[in-house]
Amino acid sequence: MYHIPISMIAAFLASLAFASIATVPPAAAEQALSHWPRQCRGDISRICRDLAKGEDKVILTCLQENEVKLSQPCRKLLQSYGHVPDSGKRR
Repeated sequence: MYHIPISMIAAFLASLAFASIATVPPAAAEQALSHWPRQCRGDISRICRDLAKGEDKVILTCLQENEVKLSQPCRKLLQSYGHVPDSGKRR
């Protein structure tokens, strides 16, 4: 019987949770950034300030486009979900 490692299951479930953030309806996107992971809230306020009250997909795109400006904690979190390339795999 094939066993899937718990860490793989946890990573998959976490990616589903993060993916759901990117699909929040526009009305809900007007809420404060409290639904974003704490590692990226400062980056959103600093880098994507003009978009901070927009849809989450727009904010995520802004973070991806400004990958080199991200704080280490936010970059690591986005890398863990595959939203930005790993440091060793930079474009």
